[in-house]
Amino acid sequence: QRRQKEKNDPQMSLFEMAAPAVLSYEPPMPEMEEWDDTLKLSLEKEVLGLYITGHPLDRHREALEKFTNADTFSIKDISDGAPARIGGIVRTIKHHRTKKGEAMAFITLEDFKGSVEMVVFPDLFALASHLLESQAPVIVQGTLKKEEGSIKLLGFLDQGAKIVSVEDAESTWTASIHINLDITALEPNTLENLKDLLAQHPGPCPSFLHLVDPDKSEVIISLPDSLKVHFGRNLSRSITNLLGHGAFSTNCEPVKHKEPEHNGKKFKKFRNSLTGKTRKSRA
Repeated sequence: QRRQKEKNDPQMSLFEMAAPAVLSYEPPMPEMEEWDDTLKLSLEKEVLGLYITGHPLDRHREALEKFTNADTFSIKDISDGAPARIGGIVRTIKHHRTKKGEAMAFITLEDFKGSVEMVVFPDLFALASHLLESQAPVIVQGTLKKEEGSIKLLGFLDQGAKIVSVEDAESTWTASIHINLDITALEPNTLENLKDLLAQHPGPCPSFLHLVDPDKSEVIISLPDSLKVHFGRNLSRSITNLLGHGAFSTNCEPVKHKEPEHNGKKFKKFRNSLTGKTRKSRA
């Protein structure tokens, strides 16, 4: 700023003409490491109000497309009282206390196309408060509430509401796993090793084996209940190490419709029970 002021100053003394370098101020520039993408994007948003070099959700596009059924633009097309699952960044969080002293929050979730508010009621907030403060991308599931021209998600735990990190979406909403084996290149002990591997990760997720003879046929075998798995990063990594990249795929659990029951009344009851001042913070 000082250098710019000197440059634009129309008055110059004889001394300035003789020795301009003496008065020009060159601030020293410290040696700094390049900012990582997360920090750079957060500062772009803070200073400019928008992202320039990218978006925090860019590397999660595939997961968001797979595990959500809406975004902040298309959510308006979902019926009132129906479930919705969207992903984004928690941009703001407003903390509240009910008259019973229970903590809850109103969050603003932002994605590529806009933002939407979600009411995180005490039972869900108790489980997910650490995710709301982490600045990490999340996927949320709640019941849609349309009221007086506004749209929001209601996060009632007993109505199936969830808040999970994007990294945990696959382990939360994977409905089935399908493992592909080329029988023309199958090693003698591969099936036995695969069986042992699946048995080490018991869970509710059905497993299917696809025996493929390239250009000829494919046989799909539903594996027994004893080989149902809990799918997550550990199992994903282990199968890849055993069979190679692209050896399996997963199907996403659909967003299940639940009757709204008395959600509207519950929302009004909670809204009327809020007390005290709102404490707002950046997520």
